[in-house]
Amino acid sequence: MTGTIALDFGAANTVVAYWHKGEQRAKSLFIPDISYPARYWTEGPDPSPGVFLIPSTIQYAADGCKVGQEIDNSLADLEPQSQVLRNFKYDLTTGKKVYCRIGGRQISRIQAAMDYLTRVIGDAASTLGLANQEKGMTITLPVTVLANPALEKKYRQWLESAARQAGIRRVFFVEEPLAAAWGSGCLVKPYRTYLFIDIESRNLNTAVVTAEPRSETGEERFFRIIGLVKDELGGEDIDNWLADEFIKPQGLNPAAVEAVRGQIVDICNKVKERLTVQTETDVNISLPDFELQAVIRREMLLKLLEDNRFFSRIEDNIRQALRRCEHLGHGISSLDGVVMVGGTALIPCIRSWVREYFAGIPVYDQRPLDAVACGAATLAAGVDTCGYIRYDYGLRYLQGDIYEYLPVVAGGTFFPSDGLVAKAIIRASYNGQQEFALLAYRLEEQGGSCINKDEPLILIGSQPFKQGQPAVEVEFGLDGARRLTITARDFLSREILADNVPLAQLI
Repeated sequence: MTGTIALDFGAANTVVAYWHKGEQRAKSLFIPDISYPARYWTEGPDPSPGVFLIPSTIQYAADGCKVGQEIDNSLADLEPQSQVLRNFKYDLTTGKKVYCRIGGRQISRIQAAMDYLTRVIGDAASTLGLANQEKGMTITLPVTVLANPALEKKYRQWLESAARQAGIRRVFFVEEPLAAAWGSGCLVKPYRTYLFIDIESRNLNTAVVTAEPRSETGEERFFRIIGLVKDELGGEDIDNWLADEFIKPQGLNPAAVEAVRGQIVDICNKVKERLTVQTETDVNISLPDFELQAVIRREMLLKLLEDNRFFSRIEDNIRQALRRCEHLGHGISSLDGVVMVGGTALIPCIRSWVREYFAGIPVYDQRPLDAVACGAATLAAGVDTCGYIRYDYGLRYLQGDIYEYLPVVAGGTFFPSDGLVAKAIIRASYNGQQEFALLAYRLEEQGGSCINKDEPLILIGSQPFKQGQPAVEVEFGLDGARRLTITARDFLSREILADNVPLAQLI
């Protein structure tokens, strides 16, 4: 299972996925205590697939903190020293630093996000039973971050820090649109253009992206964002609109509304979720000064969305995103596919609207909850993707008193590789050498620049070797996530020292 664990850090829920070798497919991971199974309607062969979600929430209390499904919100409301924090992903993607006072101390929401992810990543690695040498992870990068190079750099560093605190040795990244496409069944091809729609709990992100295996712009990624539009619109708005529909007929005074609104909104969220798998649902609310028994149907939800211009705002976003790349010759007719993710995309009338709007264009919306995480796990496993490497890469070795470079991957090599891309024999540099550090370099006119100096792969031979003696036999490959992988054997004992282990991510 080496290198196949992937994480999609979401605003409302986080999903961890892994590549199941036996079933040859990516699956969301159930992590005891912190995750829960979510089931939803689909038109696929399995009418109710299981997806394991981890609520993106953390609760601090005097005895420590809980995350995800561990949190009992009803108890949290009763304990003055505890507080539940959520939606902290927005602080990361906007760069804001907001502090909360919890139990007599101040905690930034960014620190809360760090505590949350460190726990989730650590529990995921433990659940899969990853050994130290296997502790690598692929994490997705959202479009809002990819569109801002400075923010992307900070976001990458922050995620790497959270992963290291959880004991993960190497972190790799993949663009969220690319992961979502593969997880949704869209076979991404070079030079094609796609529309990516992500409807989160609070935000609507619409992006036109193009697949460029050899970008002339110098951007270090496979997907290039050529049009991005954001709007503060999402699932929480629908919850609040439903709550308003329930509260208005009651004629409550503002103080009474304030006392019950939070609980009613939570109930409305569950009503919305039930309507993704049922055509109608009963609503029974019994609170102080508030009683309601009603039947809510999908048709009523559709009218509510229309009355609040939900679809009009989605259309505005789509048109603006396409308008921003008109100068590049892209319009709705040039789209090769539409990928839609996010929990709100589960609502049938939203799916229907998008499919009708893009009639004649393939729409991939069947796995809105776990497409991103499962797509990232699929890419990390090197399955069903293509593209090619932009630069030359190699290993540095000592030849006498001079460092030389051994070419391993040439620019233009397609990934994943069909078999090996190179072989090498590593010889001892001095008498008694038993440990060998593999450092990957991007080859340049004047030498090279190391791309994994902070996390070199250390191979330990079966015995000390003499200077110049063959010690390790290495085979190199490329997986679907642009990672240089190695399989290494002790030259004398033939013991496998590393089996298809990622060495570094190439660009």
